Amino acid sequence: IAISWDSAIASIFYSKNDAEKVMIHLTEQNQRALDAQRGSSSSSSATPHFSLSNCIEAFSRVERLGEDDQWYCPTCKEHVCADKSLEIWSLPEILIIHLKRFIATRYTREKISAIVSFPVDDLDFSPFVKGPSIDNHYELF
Repeated sequence: IAISWDSAIASIFYSKNDAEKVMIHLTEQNQRALDAQRGSSSSSSATPHFSLSNCIEAFSRVERLGEDDQWYCPTCKEHVCADKSLEIWSLPEILIIHLKRFIATRYTREKISAIVSFPVDDLDFSPFVKGPSIDNHYELF
């Protein structure tokens, strides 16, 4: 996740010239360009745009394993088609999110160019956590 720094905070850690270089991340530049493009023309070939919530929902969606990915059941001692799901039980105090940047097929590897938006203040993971209810809000810095 790229973080948008307040200029006063950035100046503590970087000189004025260095702060200007790191203030606008490439993703933010892409988002601004996309917003400008959407405002000026209605192009159907725009870069896909998702929220972080969309990504977490897709991550935790139930997936049916196919014939090539059968699960071995220790009870019946057979390979069976099964449902697989990934759920978040609890979250750490410091959370690092790594989004998949490439998609690989048998013969090619392509970069995913979708833009993922996320809130800088009050990133709330409460709807996605299945475990005990604790504070699942994050402030990015």
